[in-house]
Amino acid sequence: MKIHPILFLCFLSALMDPNGSITIHRKKEGTNFKIQWQIKSSESWKFLCRNDCKDGVILINTTENRAENGSYSIEYTTRSSPGGVLQVNIKNLTKSDSGRYRCGVGNSPRDFEVKVIDAQGKEINIHIGDEGGTASVACYFPSDKSTKFFCQGECKGGKILINTTKNETRSDRYSITYAEESVRKRFLLRAIITQLNMSDSGRYTCGLGESLDEASIQEFDICVTDNPSKPGCTLQSDPSTSTSTTHALFLTLVICLPVAVVLVTVVLLSLQRLRETKASRRNKDVTLLAVTYENEIFQHSHSDGQSIDEEAATV
Repeated sequence: MKIHPILFLCFLSALMDPNGSITIHRKKEGTNFKIQWQIKSSESWKFLCRNDCKDGVILINTTENRAENGSYSIEYTTRSSPGGVLQVNIKNLTKSDSGRYRCGVGNSPRDFEVKVIDAQGKEINIHIGDEGGTASVACYFPSDKSTKFFCQGECKGGKILINTTKNETRSDRYSITYAEESVRKRFLLRAIITQLNMSDSGRYTCGLGESLDEASIQEFDICVTDNPSKPGCTLQSDPSTSTSTTHALFLTLVICLPVAVVLVTVVLLSLQRLRETKASRRNKDVTLLAVTYENEIFQHSHSDGQSIDEEAATV
């Protein structure tokens, strides 16, 4: 059941902006996107919007536990404790799906962003955090391992921030927590950085395994900014962007180079024909001038001869 528009606007007016960082999820074009949140709310209203629900496009608003609108759908599963799990799905992603979204239950909104990349790209999420704030990144693994890793850059050749067999460890501003999610049957390694500064921006790795050589790893980017709506940090280039740029440059060369050769050839031929035409005209002018000159000489000679003959006859 959908909520009446007037009542929906009342909900929106009471909706508070969520605190904390936002995550940009890089997903390949043509794939499906899924995200879940544990939400402690007993309210029945669920929603999904593009951008801010007040000024953006309202995709779904319902009191049902499941609703669908085209490629978008939401599903809410209640738990024994107050609240439940809200899942958002976007099927068959296209480039037009890129952008910011807001979903939630009642007055518990969550913001996230999707960036649809080319099939050659790498699905590495970007976590945007405020300077001086905290970045908390969840890494999920399908199986349990004893050793946990948290690294800046790659763990091999990078800076290992934490290497431990404990489920909770802190080292200066860095810490990890590890737990099993029995409901979803997966293992959660959460990497945390407190008191963020601009130099924290960059690539990070979390891993789970008996050793670095055997560890399952997940990469993610952290972007520290003083304006969450306009991140100003510099991250590693998106592989899909560089691939697309190289591909576009190659296509440009393949298409434009033959065209340029043809154009140059046409111009050279035109210039050659123009030269030949001018030379031909000059030759014609010279020939015409010579003929005219010869005619004038002939006429003049003929006139002089006739006068002499007339004078001789008179004598």
